[in-house]
Amino acid sequence: LKEVIKVKKVNISILTLSTLLLLSSCNVLPSNNDPSIDNQPTIEANQEGVIKEIKKADTPTYKYVIDENFKEFLPTYQEFASKMAYEYVDSYKEDENISISPLSIYMALAMANKCSDNETEKQISNALNTTTDKLDLNMKSFLDLCYKEYYEEDYLKKENVLVASEELSNSIWFNNTLDVKEDCLQELASNYYVDSYYADFSSNPTSVSKEISKFIENKTKGLIKPTLDFSEDTAMVILNTLYLKDLWNNYGYDLNYTSNEYSFKNIDNSITKSKFLSGYYNQGRVYNEETFSHFYTKTNTNFKLKFIVPSEGYSIYDVFTKENIMKVTQMKDYNTFDHENKLQYQTKVIFPEYETSCDKVINELLKERFGIVDLFTEGVCDFSSISDVDMYCNMIKHISKLQVNKKGIEGAAVTIMEMCTSSAPYDEYKIVNEEFLVDKAFGFVLIDRYDIPVFSGIVTNI
Repeated sequence: LKEVIKVKKVNISILTLSTLLLLSSCNVLPSNNDPSIDNQPTIEANQEGVIKEIKKADTPTYKYVIDENFKEFLPTYQEFASKMAYEYVDSYKEDENISISPLSIYMALAMANKCSDNETEKQISNALNTTTDKLDLNMKSFLDLCYKEYYEEDYLKKENVLVASEELSNSIWFNNTLDVKEDCLQELASNYYVDSYYADFSSNPTSVSKEISKFIENKTKGLIKPTLDFSEDTAMVILNTLYLKDLWNNYGYDLNYTSNEYSFKNIDNSITKSKFLSGYYNQGRVYNEETFSHFYTKTNTNFKLKFIVPSEGYSIYDVFTKENIMKVTQMKDYNTFDHENKLQYQTKVIFPEYETSCDKVINELLKERFGIVDLFTEGVCDFSSISDVDMYCNMIKHISKLQVNKKGIEGAAVTIMEMCTSSAPYDEYKIVNEEFLVDKAFGFVLIDRYDIPVFSGIVTNI
């Protein structure tokens, strides 16, 4: 999609995936030809002559299984993602639909954590529920698991066609006058798959801004087209992008619309009548908690879109808590089998299609609710692992888009961080088919086959 098509009156809050950290400096140090940065590949500069590659990292490798280290590490990320989803919605709800990516923000903060030291590093690590050593040990596996390409044979064309993908990339763009530390650069390339570049922010920031904007647009397949305005004082940009697309059906068939219109109860109790999408039957039955119920629908490559629907008398704001999000994220058993009565349950979700976008500055959210304070404090922030230049974070801005329609899902996001210097056998069971109707303001969590949360949020109005 070159543009996201607007769906009538659709209001949602989600959490998507793509991250940009922008670091600015008010003074410069000579280092473009610094011999301390060895093994620099010789590459052709881009058309504007403002970007030059320093170090190229390997491409992530698609993994089929989770290793034991990452299996132990995963709940720490799930906890962060659940908290980020809740805290963001709680901070910016105002009865409107908003979107962020916990995965993208996590990746950005993980790279910032690797560049930082002392108390700054400690605060970021605490917010991520882990340590730098554990991040170093698990980030490569994390990124491998988040890299997916699925091909299917096109019998007419007699070739394999890409039908679904998840692409996550990390990069750092240094001012070509900034001294950077090779050991940290190498660890970022080796453990975090970070590509690094020199950029001529000092004398041509407008051209650099356009080139990085093009880079983001390319990586997100045109879903994110940011207007960037870096200045000559920019010291470095840390960028994570994420793009995700999948179909509901491996043959490319669309989901069917319901024959009848449903009445959707918006957050203000108004009613919108619309035909919904009818998902496929999946094993299990709706799980009813005290204040909400939840179930899921699956894409072709086993992404699970889990819906959180509040019970009568409760609002989505009442039930979209970090504890409930975590519970839904980790839920595996939806009571498929009733062994005593020899029944096997299958349930399909009937839900509205929706689309969302977001553009927010999240400084205060990270300071007040995640305890990341020193990163934003001039003269206190410590980024000495990557450079001896004193820097502090001036702004973190997050942009994201997600579309859920009859064909499947497609989403992308970007986060901008600006840093400045100081200055059982089935045939034995009778199958019972049930339905789960999503007809009021709801929450959702999109997880992959490894239970890694990729998107999350709320839909308040359609």
